Amino acid sequence: MRRVTREAVKMEFSRRHVPTCCCGGRGFVVFALSETHPLFGVAIPCACKREEIANRIAEQMQSMSGLAPETLEEWTFDTFDPDRCVPFAKSDTRAMMAACVRLCRQYAEYPQGWLVLEGAFGSGKTHLAYAIAAARVDRGVFASTVPDLLDTLRAGYASDAEMDFTRRFEAIKNVPMLVLDDLGSENGTTYAEEKLYQLVNHRYERRMPLVVTTNRRVDEIKGRLGSRLRQGSKVKGKGRFVKVLTLMAGDYRPFKEEEDVA
Repeated sequence: MRRVTREAVKMEFSRRHVPTCCCGGRGFVVFALSETHPLFGVAIPCACKREEIANRIAEQMQSMSGLAPETLEEWTFDTFDPDRCVPFAKSDTRAMMAACVRLCRQYAEYPQGWLVLEGAFGSGKTHLAYAIAAARVDRGVFASTVPDLLDTLRAGYASDAEMDFTRRFEAIKNVPMLVLDDLGSENGTTYAEEKLYQLVNHRYERRMPLVVTTNRRVDEIKGRLGSRLRQGSKVKGKGRFVKVLTLMAGDYRPFKEEEDVA
């Protein structure tokens, strides 16, 4: 049976039943648990407090994610140059990369559904994924490589952890924007597969934004996770929930390093 924290239940109940502020400045609303016993109730966050609570959790999660200040400054849309990614490529490849950047910018502004960036090593996937995260960092983001994410979850089992495993997992599942970098690089253990599927399935059922980067093609990702990604990408028309962008660039990093050295 899946364990759900009291905080998560209260936040979800608040989201559904307290659409606007009605606490009179108290910060919480008491809902009666029974019509015959109105004095027995539960205090849940008012709408005016939901954003404050979500932002506080997001700040805690950001400190554990891959969103270091240096990363946010370096990996932005302004620092991404499609021409530098494909210095020897044909014009149509350059155009495709420019289109990918444009679509990522649009997604960062209006994150509807999921965005999967697939491509070879060094093709710019991580840069664009973190640029999306940087554009939305003030609205709650958790961005991390998949192996680091799993390490972050395991750290919650420690007796001296600032945030225990259950709270970490609930926070990551419900963060407004989630970026999973380098899917497929993790060890394929039962634990890793289970937690990743629970995470992705939670966001799928609630249609919450998700950005994924992978060196594999979506069609090559095995198991329930791959099935969930393909399920959303195969739908045609307005019902499509997962958009897959294939980055055709060569290895971006060697050219960047040479330019930095020069």
